[in-house]
Amino acid sequence: MLTGVNGSAERRSSLWLPLVAGALLSALAAYAGWTLGSVNVRAASPPSTDEWPAILTDFRLPTLDGNEVGPSDFEGQVLVVDFWATWCAPCRVQARILEPLWEEWRGDGVQFLAISLGEERETVATYVEKFPFPYPVLYDTRDNVATEADIYALPTMMIIDKAGEVAYLQSGLSDANTIRGAVESARL
Repeated sequence: MLTGVNGSAERRSSLWLPLVAGALLSALAAYAGWTLGSVNVRAASPPSTDEWPAILTDFRLPTLDGNEVGPSDFEGQVLVVDFWATWCAPCRVQARILEPLWEEWRGDGVQFLAISLGEERETVATYVEKFPFPYPVLYDTRDNVATEADIYALPTMMIIDKAGEVAYLQSGLSDANTIRGAVESARL
């Protein structure tokens, strides 16, 4: 009889790990579905400039190399901005989607920025040493841009057109074809 009791306890403890793993996977799948299924903010006719928070086109943030950069530094060019964080797994996927696009448009009037949100410079620098970006990496330690612009999901992709207006804003992963189409529209 004692063996049966121990056997039941062992069976119960061996079920704990699969149940927890299943719950975590379910939560991750729900988050991925919510993020990937998030609505593209760009409408058939984009909102007027006063509908977008001004911070999206007016910010200046420090770069890892000690400079300060903002959209006004890229006047007359299309700017692709990737809001991300080192802890965000989908952000890593987004960065790998952007890298070949950066290569494709390098020197052709399209600039890229990666903005880490809510993390200290040292955390971002350590991450970028391991996983380098080919374009400037900025950091917004206090989440000022995200807070003022209501950016709550990562990654979030933004494209600013040649006139300096937000042309595309998307929470969740943006695939290469979608980004390519948004950039081409922003170049007109």
